[in-house]
Amino acid sequence: MQPTDRAPDWFGRVTALFAVLVVGFQLLRPAPAELMQADSGSYLGFSAIRTAGYPLFLGLVEHLPGGLLGLPCLQLGFYGVTAWLLTVCFKRVSGSNLGGGLLLVLLLANGQVTRLSFMIMTESLFLSCLMLLLALFCRLVQMPRWPTLALASLVAGLAVLIRPAGYALLVALPMVSWWSWRGALPLKQAALAVVAPCLVVLGLGMAAYHAEHGLWRTQSFVGSNLFGKAGAVVNVTREGADSETIRWIAATVAPDRAVIDRAPTEFDRFRLLVPYYDVWRWHTLYQALPARTGTSRDDPVALDRTMFRLSLAVIASAPAAYLGDVALNYAALWWLPDAMTHRQLANFRALTASLGPLPDLGRYPAWHREHSDVGIWMLHGFMMAALASSLWWAWRLAASAVTRAPVSPLERLGFVTGLLVQVSFLLTAVLQAGIPRYVWAMWPAIAVLFVSGVLACAEGLRRARFVSQLFG
Repeated sequence: MQPTDRAPDWFGRVTALFAVLVVGFQLLRPAPAELMQADSGSYLGFSAIRTAGYPLFLGLVEHLPGGLLGLPCLQLGFYGVTAWLLTVCFKRVSGSNLGGGLLLVLLLANGQVTRLSFMIMTESLFLSCLMLLLALFCRLVQMPRWPTLALASLVAGLAVLIRPAGYALLVALPMVSWWSWRGALPLKQAALAVVAPCLVVLGLGMAAYHAEHGLWRTQSFVGSNLFGKAGAVVNVTREGADSETIRWIAATVAPDRAVIDRAPTEFDRFRLLVPYYDVWRWHTLYQALPARTGTSRDDPVALDRTMFRLSLAVIASAPAAYLGDVALNYAALWWLPDAMTHRQLANFRALTASLGPLPDLGRYPAWHREHSDVGIWMLHGFMMAALASSLWWAWRLAASAVTRAPVSPLERLGFVTGLLVQVSFLLTAVLQAGIPRYVWAMWPAIAVLFVSGVLACAEGLRRARFVSQLFG
């Protein structure tokens, strides 16, 4: 497949009409989702654990006609426009009308993703930034230009300020800058274009955070996230200044861990563990931590630093357990164990019923709903195909580097997209629980991986058929 410089007029018009119809239908029949979620208040109030991007965006929306009631329309509109833009740019890279159309269907037809636009949560706006960034990457792998590279850097910075998971997107910028330089863009120009806009945006975000909280940083949340991990892996204590506190952590979570360890499979253990991450870091351990450490409860930054220090001490004393927890959450992001068949769901409900009231939690949250078994296995197959695609494009780029063979724009796009997803999933697994919400936040990149993998397989089959006919 040879990439084309521009898509036929009919493709852009038809896909634009399709996007408008789908977005309009979803606005007329909105998804069953509450505008206010558990985390919404912290964004509206610009909590110290939040970055500045989304709170500032919400402040702007509040001054528009309709206020926050118009937020779903605005977020879904941004999502639809950037989905269409990514589709058109991907079509130009792949040269496949079918591939571009399939990508747009995947972007707009996933109700779990589009329903995020109806909530005061960062995912929808972050998804729009991600799709715009991928569209810019599509242009850069074809024709490197410094304005496009600078815009990609700016969008990546905005994604970080909207959602800290956007830090994973920054890893792609050096690779794209390198390709742009090799594509005849002057080195200084490429370096300046990829660094300056992102730094300026992050600097403005730090200034906004300083104006609100008096600190020059983008957020204060790493310690609280790792504190949940500490409860999951604490096992042995070592001598040191905090040995007594660490022993207290181990004793506090021991009843919870005893129940979690009764899970018959690793994914059952993951499902039981997920709610406890928040129970430990926001309730059981968090409530008593200020008094035990002498940290003011009214100073969230100091509390976060204390939790970060204690978490590192716990992890250092149980590195194997922590790596096992990271591996479990990374696998969960790719396999989505919360998506269960009827039989799996029945077995898990029987397990939670047999455990009785869970310590510090009571009844297990009613998170899991029944879905079609066919749909569940299709979702698992889709995710495994996307994983295989990311590994395939990495292999292709490595092989090309050894053999010095030319690398096509689609191969470059596939590699950089796979890099974004892999780093995002690893970052999530290192700091948090691998819940589906973090998968949906990377859905456009996963969809690009899937479609590019399908196109690569189709091209491989076409070549194999040609060789068979030639020598048959």
